[in-house]
Amino acid sequence: MKTLFYFLLSCLILFSIITGFLLIMNPDGQLLGLDKNILHNTPFKNFVWPGMILVSVVTTFAGLAIFYSPCRVLRMCNAARIAAAALILWIIIADIYAGAVYWHSFMFSACAVWVYILSVRYEKKWFEEINQRQ
Repeated sequence: MKTLFYFLLSCLILFSIITGFLLIMNPDGQLLGLDKNILHNTPFKNFVWPGMILVSVVTTFAGLAIFYSPCRVLRMCNAARIAAAALILWIIIADIYAGAVYWHSFMFSACAVWVYILSVRYEKKWFEEINQRQ
């Protein structure tokens, strides 16, 4: 369970870095097949800020989850859940504004959902181990 959890967290980090930097380097969204017109009713003029938000939020919290893993289980699980929720929220908002759902939305949403589920299970297992010791 731990190995799968770390693998999925690493996938979240990799996805957010690649996608975020593609949005930052190509602000008109052509590399990802995004139309700049979807930003019409948003505070953004191009995809630079959405890319920066994606990279900073998801990468930070997923990285914190991996950093906290050896000693602080509760912080690790909370950081993993925040990263997963942020990614799911980002995908939902992006798909709503785009007016279409892309194949990678399902793949990375599933990855984020599994990170969320595994963090809850890992935390529950940790609490059970603590209660058994007492």
